[in-house]
Amino acid sequence: MKWYYLENIPNYVHTVPSGFKENRVPLFIPKPDLTPRGLVDELNRYKPDVILTNGWTPFHREPYFRAIRQYCEETRSLHVFWSTEDPLHTDYWGMYILETGQPDVVFTHAFHAPQMYQERGVPSYYLPFACNPRIHRTLPPLPEYQTDISLVANFSNATLDSWRINSLQILLEPLLREKFSVSIWGKGWERGKQLLPFSIPDHVIRGPIPYDRVPHVYASSKMVLGIQNHAELLTRRTWECIGTGGLLITNHTPAVLRHFQPHLHLLTSRRGEETRELAHFLLQNQKTRQKIATHGQQWVHQNHRYAHRIRKMLDIASEMLQVKRNKGKYYKVPSPFLRQEIRTHSTFSSLLPHGELSKNPYLPVRRKQGNRTREIRSGLLFSLASCPDGLDLHQARLKLFLAVCPAKITKITCRFFSCCEDPVHSTPSLTLEKEEQTIAINLPNRKKFYQEPVIISVTSLIRRLIRQRIKTLGVYLYIPVHDHGSVQFLGRQQPKTHALSGVIYYQRFVPRLEITYRNKTHSFLPDWPRFVE
Repeated sequence: MKWYYLENIPNYVHTVPSGFKENRVPLFIPKPDLTPRGLVDELNRYKPDVILTNGWTPFHREPYFRAIRQYCEETRSLHVFWSTEDPLHTDYWGMYILETGQPDVVFTHAFHAPQMYQERGVPSYYLPFACNPRIHRTLPPLPEYQTDISLVANFSNATLDSWRINSLQILLEPLLREKFSVSIWGKGWERGKQLLPFSIPDHVIRGPIPYDRVPHVYASSKMVLGIQNHAELLTRRTWECIGTGGLLITNHTPAVLRHFQPHLHLLTSRRGEETRELAHFLLQNQKTRQKIATHGQQWVHQNHRYAHRIRKMLDIASEMLQVKRNKGKYYKVPSPFLRQEIRTHSTFSSLLPHGELSKNPYLPVRRKQGNRTREIRSGLLFSLASCPDGLDLHQARLKLFLAVCPAKITKITCRFFSCCEDPVHSTPSLTLEKEEQTIAINLPNRKKFYQEPVIISVTSLIRRLIRQRIKTLGVYLYIPVHDHGSVQFLGRQQPKTHALSGVIYYQRFVPRLEITYRNKTHSFLPDWPRFVE
């Protein structure tokens, strides 16, 4: 098989291809400034059997994916996506790739993430990061990078919204408090340190560092802190540090224990006090440091090179390519469920009591009490025409996303309507259903509150409507009569002045109906309607 690797970020381009080279598999890598038109030309000229996409890069855009979809459809070639943003960004990035790129198979570095893709009817497998021994090898220490303890990590807003902040408090904070010799390499720390719940002295921040210089930091440090983003996954730097022969101290998590044995390949810590004790002990015991670092390096070089990862990818992709080119109708998927997402077909808002329609691009729900009651209600229509017959519905949920963080806990009432006609082809005349729900919109804890959906369970209602072959669901949102408040949801139209303005994956925040079916055969048809407009 010939492979085409659509990637331009150095930390991927300098590592993943080494696995293809060791397995003697032809691989084409485009230039960093490749245009969508250039991609079409290169695919037609090189004629790859498999296209591999990876990470979160400028190539992950609709024009590039359009070229990939067309080429794979015409040649029955395979699109493989190796997702490295799970599980923190699966819902809006991983699913954006699944919808826009339409890969045939997904590999993910998060152990439990395959289920999320399998529920969408796409084969998915666990495949973590690795090391490239040509880069991640024993190197001589360099004076400009020498330190007792180093940390290589970038600081971003995601640091505060993920498990990463816990990792920093367990590994970094206690060492800074004890005034160990620590050096932090990476972007964003000058600004980011102001947002942390502990202090970072200016002198420990060493600034950004090119990817090809990072191994020299590992080689020049007595110990390296391995910050983790999630208890169920391992960062890329975990493998790379150990592969370089660095002595890694990281968190005691299921992901670490899945691949490494503490005190043999690395050191782990559960709490700050344990980190301080480890640091004191290791700084005084060079032989112990060297022994553990050497065992760890041997372990990853022998078992966790990119050659091992690509070999697994090759075995699965070759089988799937054969099925696709032989016009196979389905793949086996181990998930007991299949999930479908239906985006709202249309929305509207009305100003009461006179009923004037609002042109607000958001979905406002508001009631102001006083001398003159003013109220805004919003409605949504969903097409149920794509809901498959003969499948047992397990769960149905309406998901709405906040555009503005509400000033207080606010109740909203949801009334439901239905129609036998499809809103895609007609203007339905809606009939009021018996179901009605009132829920409280709680204040989100996260800074990016719009990433936390407001979830309304509609399982029994949707099960009945599908059984009755109803084609349209209407949802009407308003503040209960004796309450007041204001809630504003995101709508179909991408806002021009908002944190989500201009993001390519805005479709992930459009109001949607998620329906999960039981998958008794553990298989799926290639045309499974996983995303429906």
